[in-house]
Amino acid sequence: GASMGSRGSEEVKECNMRITALGKEGKWKEALQVFESMRGEGAKVKATEVSYNAAMSTLTRNGRWEQALSLFEDMRSDDTLKPGTISYSTAISACGKGRRHKEALALLEEMKGKRIQPNEFTYSAVITACENGGRTEKALEVFDSMEGDGVAPNVYHFTAAISACDKAGRWEDALKYLESMSERGVERNVPAYSAAISACVKGGRSQAAIALLERMERDGLEPDVIVYSAVISACGKAGMLDAAMKIFHQMRERGVEPDVVAFSTLISAFQHNDQWEKALEVFRLMEESKVKPNVIAYSSAISACERAGEWRRALGLMDRMKGEGVKPDAVAYNTVINALAREGQWEAAIKLMEDMQAGSSAVPTVGTYCAVIDALGNGGEWEKAIGSYTNLDMEGKASGVSVLEALLKALKKCGQDELSEKIAREADVREKQK
Repeated sequence: GASMGSRGSEEVKECNMRITALGKEGKWKEALQVFESMRGEGAKVKATEVSYNAAMSTLTRNGRWEQALSLFEDMRSDDTLKPGTISYSTAISACGKGRRHKEALALLEEMKGKRIQPNEFTYSAVITACENGGRTEKALEVFDSMEGDGVAPNVYHFTAAISACDKAGRWEDALKYLESMSERGVERNVPAYSAAISACVKGGRSQAAIALLERMERDGLEPDVIVYSAVISACGKAGMLDAAMKIFHQMRERGVEPDVVAFSTLISAFQHNDQWEKALEVFRLMEESKVKPNVIAYSSAISACERAGEWRRALGLMDRMKGEGVKPDAVAYNTVINALAREGQWEAAIKLMEDMQAGSSAVPTVGTYCAVIDALGNGGEWEKAIGSYTNLDMEGKASGVSVLEALLKALKKCGQDELSEKIAREADVREKQK
């Protein structure tokens, strides 16, 4: 009968390999059929622990984590099967997919209680489960406990821990873990650096982010466009515009092509720091690089034009934006209308407001109405300003003081002081009657 046994174990191996292979191709239903044929009374080939692990792994990989966990339950209640490190780790990994961090932690404890040794994969799975469940503190606790359990953290554990620090806003810890990697001879990779840089950026530590970027390059690693953009954004927020520009150029010298996020980050950094010429310069560079601007890039460039008093360019950008199929938001619209208002370009201002009312991508705000009345005042069209205000009032859109104040200001600008005072008095009486 020995020959029969070895033949049987060959068949089991073949079945297990088929389950795994089908799982990798995304054919989980077929994989499950093979597995099910190994269970039950009349099964010719009996499912072993390895078969269960292969099936659980396949289900987890294909998003069927609940089914994977129910197989693990079957396994636990079967006296002929002994779930080991791999079974537990696979079950924990299924918990992670389902954001069930409590179950993942309970399984880790159960392993220790049963003297089943957790390995690197077990810890990766637990840390990921805690992170997916939004329990970053817990993820870090588990990471810190690994060594006591005789498992040395590898690059994946460190990266997961740093990424947990990033999510929890703990930039100091992120730096500590990154340091700790080099002390232990664990090679720091791009994801580990990226997460640490992201943590520094969120914590407003732009100097630290720049230093990490430099160290990353010294380590012979190639930062990607996401890392560069994050550091540029940190510099922009700290008002370090020379540094932002330097990093942008450095990125291009390294052969990393700036994408729409990198460009728009730099443009908005200049725009927020009142350097509108520079903002427009980068916008032009963006176009030369054949990168299609997004809403942020367009809005920042439009704001820069408004600051520069260049209403024609602002209007031109708005038209191009629509032509490109990028939907302007209310901020972009209002910025252009403000630029027009300043120069008394009331026709164009009204046209844009009507555009907004016609159900475009943005709804007019109080700011829109004030700017249009402003435009009429600056264009000397006080009767139209009154007409516009009256219409808004009838539609219930002139509530609050801002729109009325815009009208009074417009009338004064046109030398209609008496009329302005009369309207102010009437509005006062109306308020009191309410």
